[in-house]
Amino acid sequence: NEDHRFKELDLNSDAACGLVNEKYDLVLCSQVIEHLYDLPRSIEIIANFVKPGGYLWLGFPCSNFPHGSPEYYSAGYPVQTVAKHLPLEFEILI
Repeated sequence: NEDHRFKELDLNSDAACGLVNEKYDLVLCSQVIEHLYDLPRSIEIIANFVKPGGYLWLGFPCSNFPHGSPEYYSAGYPVQTVAKHLPLEFEILI
């Protein structure tokens, strides 16, 4: 018996891009992005779930300095790295 209130979304999958057909007032993404291989693509997919005027909350381990490589995803990101991949309409609060 599946609970249809929950949907699975594998952000590391190529199929994830085609699944953004629902929009929400609030999207919570906690402790996820540091486990994704393609940060810019993943943030774009996640941000596309947010309705205009809605909110996106990202929680992730923060590194105090840029590592020089966006592929260095296992230890977290500096806020600036994540912010540069968000669409311009998002206001960033730290």
